[in-house]
Amino acid sequence: MSASSRLLRFLFFAIVVRAVILVALGLTVRNRERLPKDGPAVLAGNHNSNLDALATMSLMPLLLLPKLRLVAAMDYFYSSKLRGWFADKIVGIVPVKRGRGKEGGNPLLLAGQEKLPVWE
Repeated sequence: MSASSRLLRFLFFAIVVRAVILVALGLTVRNRERLPKDGPAVLAGNHNSNLDALATMSLMPLLLLPKLRLVAAMDYFYSSKLRGWFADKIVGIVPVKRGRGKEGGNPLLLAGQEKLPVWE
């Protein structure tokens, strides 16, 4: 990820997302002590809304932002070039192809790749 993308991502989460999630919606974190102090963790939303993933990310310390990745539906986030660019450069998603059996394949295949698809 380029320096400009990292800066845009930081500003988006620090200013826009946090303002909406923490101030406008008033969400808070409970039981933060249950999260690991170091090492990997998987946080899963229950899909109450399309804001679940952004809400989860906004409640984490901003210093962890470079290490946070969202797993998100490829068909939704790559439905247009602008949305694809935003998903890659700003949100930093790991795209997952939805489906069953052969049409879906291994949904986490891209997560193991060093270089994920990027919209230029």
